[in-house]
Amino acid sequence: MTSSFSFSAGKAGIIGSVLAGVFFVTVVIFGFFQPGYNHLSTSISTLVVGKYGWIQTVNFLVLALSFVFVGYGLGKQLTCKSVSGIFIAFVTVALSIVAIAFLPTDKLDPLQAFRFTMLSPIAKIHYVLVFLLLLLSPILVIKLILVFWNEPKWRALVSLTIGICAFNFFFGLLWFYFLRIGFLLEWKGLFQKILAANVILWLMVIGNRIRVIEQKEE
Repeated sequence: MTSSFSFSAGKAGIIGSVLAGVFFVTVVIFGFFQPGYNHLSTSISTLVVGKYGWIQTVNFLVLALSFVFVGYGLGKQLTCKSVSGIFIAFVTVALSIVAIAFLPTDKLDPLQAFRFTMLSPIAKIHYVLVFLLLLLSPILVIKLILVFWNEPKWRALVSLTIGICAFNFFFGLLWFYFLRIGFLLEWKGLFQKILAANVILWLMVIGNRIRVIEQKEE
C-alpha cells in the first residue's frame, strides 16, 4: 500500500486541491452546455442523466479522487502513516461518491416537489447515500476538529472547519426539507451548488495547507 502512494503528503494535498477545483469548474461549465439544464433550479446529479452525462459521471470520480488524495496527505502529515484512520474515512467518502456517480437520480421535473416513493430503485439508493453522507459528515468533522485543535499548525483551520460543517449540515437538511414540501424549487440547484462550493473550498484549503506545512518542515 505504501508503494502505491510513494509521493509526499504535500504532493497529495496539492493534487487533491486541484482535482476539487476541476470538479466544480466542470460542473459550472458543463451546466451551461447541457440541454435543458438550469444552474438555478437543477441539481448537480441531474447532469448525469442528461445529454453527455458521462462527463459528469467522470467528474464525480474526479471529486472522489480529490477526497482520496487530500485524505492521504492529511493522514500522512498528521500521523506519519500512509494508511491512517483519517485516510480510511476519506476513502469511505470517496467510495460513496463513486456509488452516487454510478447510481444516478431519475430525470425529474426540477420544479416538481420531491416524492421518494415515486423514484426508481436506483434513484432511491442515490438519495439515501446523499442523505447518509450529510448525516454522518459531523462524525468525521468532529474527529478532525479534535486533531486540528491539538496540532498548533492546524489549529487556525478549526473555525473554518466548524463553520462549513455547521452551515452545510443545517442547510443541507433544510434543502431536503424544501424538496419534500416543494418550497423554493426554482432555487434548489443554486442552493445545492453553494453547499458543494463550501466542500470544494474546504478541500482546496486543506490540500494547500498540507503543502505549505510540508514546505516549512523541509
